[in-house]
Amino acid sequence: MELGEFYPAPDELVGYEVGLLNYLRDQPYIKDMHPQFAQDAAIYFARNKGTPAGFEFFSWLDVLHTDKKRSYKARPNIRLVIGARIERQGGAYKNVSYCLAVCRARSLAVLRKFHFDVTPCGGERRQPHPHCHLQYCGGIIPRMTTMGIRPTQLTPLYPTLSEPRIFSWPMSLGLLIDMTLHEFPDSKSTKFRAAPEWQSIIRKHESAVLRPFFEKCLEVIKYRGADRKTLADAFYVS
Repeated sequence: MELGEFYPAPDELVGYEVGLLNYLRDQPYIKDMHPQFAQDAAIYFARNKGTPAGFEFFSWLDVLHTDKKRSYKARPNIRLVIGARIERQGGAYKNVSYCLAVCRARSLAVLRKFHFDVTPCGGERRQPHPHCHLQYCGGIIPRMTTMGIRPTQLTPLYPTLSEPRIFSWPMSLGLLIDMTLHEFPDSKSTKFRAAPEWQSIIRKHESAVLRPFFEKCLEVIKYRGADRKTLADAFYVS
């Protein structure tokens, strides 16, 4: 299966991501509660705007996470590191990757790290894996080291083990931010997510990235030909 059968063209996807940064850089909630994120949104908006080579973003959200067993002071104790990279080769995708790392806010100890990747056809691979997949841990991304995270901090997560790459729906930066705020909520982030402007952005990302994917899934499942494939096999790329 070719990537273009269920995934937006590079210009379209990059356009959505650049538009997202344009919104976030001046959004009152982001500027008030996550000033570093707003600053980075402005920097990467200027850097990515009108650039045909691809797209890149890196920043973090500091949040307060509590549970019933522990009592925390009313200050952020979790740093959610968010990264995105869309690499292009000619007019096609070379690689698409979105990263989420959950760290302790003060020590920057890495507690969780996920990659949501989209892989085009072609290239050298040790074994086939899904076009779009979720990967636990993965290697450290360069900007994480500049913020003070050491590669050795990932050692307990075994970053050299690439498998399993779990078949999953594709991600966008907007969808990743929305999911992250949904998983680590507070009253202000909940209000931000419920705002019509943000809901409109997320619906556009869903229409561009998720709708064609799920339509293709349904097409594969409903197909009754003799050469029918399972859903997993249909989305695997060599």
